[in-house]
Amino acid sequence: MDWSFMANKRIVRLNARLFPVADFERAQWARFNMRPLEVEAATPAEIIPHVAAGSVESGQDVSRGGVQNVAAILAGYWPLGENVVNAGVTPRSPLRPFDPALYA
Repeated sequence: MDWSFMANKRIVRLNARLFPVADFERAQWARFNMRPLEVEAATPAEIIPHVAAGSVESGQDVSRGGVQNVAAILAGYWPLGENVVNAGVTPRSPLRPFDPALYA
């Protein structure tokens, strides 16, 4: 099976000090090109900062931002500044400055 799709996924290995990672486990990570974040955590509050990007809310935020970006560009506007990854890009068609009314 091709596991290359996992290369950019975020994996958390909990309690790596309490239950040390065995050589076999490390070999499997290397075999499938995985680099888990080793976290020592005992409560949800300690775990959440490491895995929040994989939450339902995070997925919804990313989807919403993508749709908003496309809608703004199709309407002839730049997307919301915090959604712009490469601010130095030159669009093929001129875009007006972002208008907050687009998302109202």
